[in-house]
Amino acid sequence: MFSAGGRHATLRLVATRAGPRLVPLIGREDDVEAVISLLTSNRLVTLTGPGGSGKTRLAEAIQRTASNLGREAWFVDCSAILDAALIPQAIAAALELGSGAGIPVEQLIAARLTGRTSLLVLDNLEQIDGAGAPAARLLEALPQLTILAASRRPLGVEGEHEYPVGPLGLPSEATPAAIEASAAGALFLARSRARAHGFAVDDGNAQDIAELLRRLDGLPLALELAAARMRTMSPRELNQRLEQLGPGAVDVPDADVRRSLRAIVEWTVGQLSADQLEVLEATTVCAGFDLGLLEALAPGRDVVPALESLLALGLVQREEPVRGTSRYRVLITIQSAIDARMAAGRRMAMRERHAEHVASLVTAWARRAEAGEAREVVVEEDLDADNIRRAFGFIEAADVDRAATLLVELQPFFNARGRWLEGYAAFLQLRERTAHPTADLVRAALIVADLIWFGSTGPTVVDLLDWAVREAPRLDDQPLYEEAMYYRAITAVAEANNDVIVALGKAWDALPPATDPGARNRRLNFEISVAEATGTAQGAVGEALMREAIEHLGGIDDDRSLWRVVDLATVLFDAGRLDEAEGYAQLALTRYLDIGAELYANWAARILAMILTAQGRAGEARDVLLIGIAIALRSGSTDALATILFAGVTVAEALGRPLDAARYYGAVLRALEATGEILQPHRRASIDGWLAKAARLESPVAIELAVRAGREANLREVVAGVPGDLRGSKAPGVGQRAALRHGDLTPREIEVLSLVGAGRSDGDIATELFISPKTASVHVSNVKAKLGVSSRLEMALRARELGLVRAS
Repeated sequence: MFSAGGRHATLRLVATRAGPRLVPLIGREDDVEAVISLLTSNRLVTLTGPGGSGKTRLAEAIQRTASNLGREAWFVDCSAILDAALIPQAIAAALELGSGAGIPVEQLIAARLTGRTSLLVLDNLEQIDGAGAPAARLLEALPQLTILAASRRPLGVEGEHEYPVGPLGLPSEATPAAIEASAAGALFLARSRARAHGFAVDDGNAQDIAELLRRLDGLPLALELAAARMRTMSPRELNQRLEQLGPGAVDVPDADVRRSLRAIVEWTVGQLSADQLEVLEATTVCAGFDLGLLEALAPGRDVVPALESLLALGLVQREEPVRGTSRYRVLITIQSAIDARMAAGRRMAMRERHAEHVASLVTAWARRAEAGEAREVVVEEDLDADNIRRAFGFIEAADVDRAATLLVELQPFFNARGRWLEGYAAFLQLRERTAHPTADLVRAALIVADLIWFGSTGPTVVDLLDWAVREAPRLDDQPLYEEAMYYRAITAVAEANNDVIVALGKAWDALPPATDPGARNRRLNFEISVAEATGTAQGAVGEALMREAIEHLGGIDDDRSLWRVVDLATVLFDAGRLDEAEGYAQLALTRYLDIGAELYANWAARILAMILTAQGRAGEARDVLLIGIAIALRSGSTDALATILFAGVTVAEALGRPLDAARYYGAVLRALEATGEILQPHRRASIDGWLAKAARLESPVAIELAVRAGREANLREVVAGVPGDLRGSKAPGVGQRAALRHGDLTPREIEVLSLVGAGRSDGDIATELFISPKTASVHVSNVKAKLGVSSRLEMALRARELGLVRAS
């Protein structure tokens, strides 16, 4: 027993060189290497981070590694100490030094370590005020000494190099392979298998395990506690308990304070000043934030000093800056604990401030998108996607009319990344709660109908538009009424319902002539729908209408104008003017990808693949097809899957795979029947001609059986199998130039290659594909290996050769 200042603490003796732990360190290999490297040039390195992040195990692993490298290294556990004066005595105990007959302890330590290259690992220093002072004195007295400290907060002494120990990496997607490959998944699975015999990750529970890892922030302690629960419950059941109870769902009652999430949070919050606690409370209503959002939630306050303290304690995590702007997030476990402590009135005030600020951002984003900045807006909205959802939910509950306005302004958000279903659900909630629809709610119906066209059934879209056509005349808003009729006419074309188009035409003609700036464009769009219904859209009349519509739109920076660009490409394709058609289709695909409108990009990819096939460039058509397939699979939309698979019919035929082409055609037919759409007569005629040709190359019975097999198959599975079906196919006239040298690219790798070809950095790729910069870098390396190239420049050139980027 050692004493100092009247306080007593029992010191645990620690061996000079720790042997191998029974439980191996998982997911921290890079950290061990990085800290060992830091210790070669820094004499005081402090592992910082929230409780439960695994600092102790990392520190032990570093001590063992240093010992294995030939350096004398001692591990000193200071968890039982409250007084800084006791730290030297704890070190002396670890060094197995005697009392020294009245010689000061620090002199004994100096005598032992003088002239020896040594490492002291001082663990659990956060509860000791002034812990940095004895460490600094030892470093000054012993030039060859290096100290590695582990503390939830920095020591705050000169020369200290902080090394944040953050959460373990989460899986990039909810698949067994991605979970196994992630650091958080590897730790959770290892501990679960040790506690629950036969525990495994598979397709049935991968989604639940990925969600569990996310809820627990990848914190090692939380993951180990959760793994212990796998003895008695499934990952899904534990997720449900976490939803109800927060981190307490995995805590062990009466556990050691260093093994309890609740105790760790309570201790950490106890270290905060009133200002720091207020800023932390503000962060709990955010789903990630930047300084602008934090300042809006704490008006009139300089939030930077408080944020620095929260970062130092590991309560807030700094993420990779995006376009020069720093982003931060609060661990979900911390959010839950702080939210439970907040007074109801304060929580409500914070949420209202958050909703007001995000709503103002949405309005500004909408104006910028209209001004041609759609691509930049989509990137910014992606960063704050969860903040948008939180704000919209708060506003929707408080003010239906305002929420309807916000829903209209959120068109770029719902239109990007396949979020159509979110927009539809939000609209239905608003319509359910209002007895007298506003113009914005009707406008929202048109936007949502446009979105769900790609993923819902025809009758659902028709019901939405019939409602809009009924409600619009009551609002004394002729432009809105005309727009509703135009949208309804489009669906009537898909249904081949000319009676509806005739009725809409009569209603339109009965209106007084509109004189607003968009009047001519609305009329042009309606006339194009009539031309499509009467079969004249594929001729000179349709081409003239589309060119005039594009001209009246005044640009090609939004999905509406690009829609007509794709229509024009289609008309030119049907007329056999392939070079012109290719230019318009390539333009539409590139711009759709730029503004994040993926479902429309899928549509443009279809026509471009068909044009390239008709030009005899089937290898390039296959590459474009794979881009569309990746988009369709990501969205899950039936229409998107069927749209791109239609192009797959022609590409497979050109690659000499008639049976695959027939199977794809059967799957397309079934999808069209399910959504209530029809195959336009000229498209069916071209397919029928191809089937007749295929029947001469293959057995007619085999072709018919392949079509039937496609009709009976799962559409998503058919589309997912296309890359494998066409692997190794060689198009006539396509030689080694378009071939890969070391393996086929996956759909994700094709996306990465196209972005590299467009000049994107790893950071930009990560942002656009919703992956981490590290994962983006891994994909880039894999693509280099498969292409057999060594630089990004060569990658970009190959991307152009493969038709993934249009040469300038």
